[in-house]
Amino acid sequence: RQDQNSIETNTMMTAGSNKHGTLATMTTASWMAVLMISLLQSHTGVHGWSVVSRGSTIICGRMSRRQGNHRPAFLEDAVPRRPTLSLSSSTSQGETETKDVVSEETKDVLAQQLLDRIAEVGQIGSVLPQETQEELKQLAAALEPYSDPSPARQQLRGVHHLLYSASPGGSSGALYKDKVVGKVTQTFCNETSFINGVQFLGSLLQIKLYAERNVLDDTRIRVTFLETGIELFGNELVRKPAKGQGVWNHLFYGRVETKTRGTILLRILETPSLFVIEQKIE
Repeated sequence: RQDQNSIETNTMMTAGSNKHGTLATMTTASWMAVLMISLLQSHTGVHGWSVVSRGSTIICGRMSRRQGNHRPAFLEDAVPRRPTLSLSSSTSQGETETKDVVSEETKDVLAQQLLDRIAEVGQIGSVLPQETQEELKQLAAALEPYSDPSPARQQLRGVHHLLYSASPGGSSGALYKDKVVGKVTQTFCNETSFINGVQFLGSLLQIKLYAERNVLDDTRIRVTFLETGIELFGNELVRKPAKGQGVWNHLFYGRVETKTRGTILLRILETPSLFVIEQKIE
């Protein structure tokens, strides 16, 4: 027993156990393993110990036969295995991030193309040739796959400005057979109430259409017009009930980075006429 303790100390042997039997590793010459096996047999009373060399490391263990496999079973636990690394998660995440970046860039490019064309043709779409109106529809439709989810359910605040309208009515800002064009805004008061306003001569003359919106689903809202008001020099001259309602479909809602207008919130709707509206983001 004293000899065994001396051997364990001098050879820096560490011993443990598992379900296959006692396991010992030692970092010394091969002949020392033979002596250790002899001591193990004499002290444990168990025969069938084996020694296997792994480079400069000697591994001892009791043999276990497994369905025709005569390889020492303890080796499965004694020999460290290189862990299997799964890269699928990180790879998928990287691919997703790359796709997101590409989508954002594509969205900005498509938005810029639409804005550039609007800048060329003007705010009033009803006076344009039919092929030009169709071209604008196609440019707008190209943005639809890049919209934020549930565009009709997004919260809207503050003042939004009309960039383009194909409507033949006054909602496009046109008066007197399109000879006078006003600045059109949408001002959102709360979750449901908003005001469509048309300003002429700066803000000296304003026509306001008070309306209410109710969400039908992820892409559609029902708009009900309530009242019409006229203001001159900021003073309300008249307000009377208005009639009419319609369903507006959202093609696109999202933040875009543009070269000409900076960062904007862009909204594209069909009423069914095409409307393109922006809100500046500071």
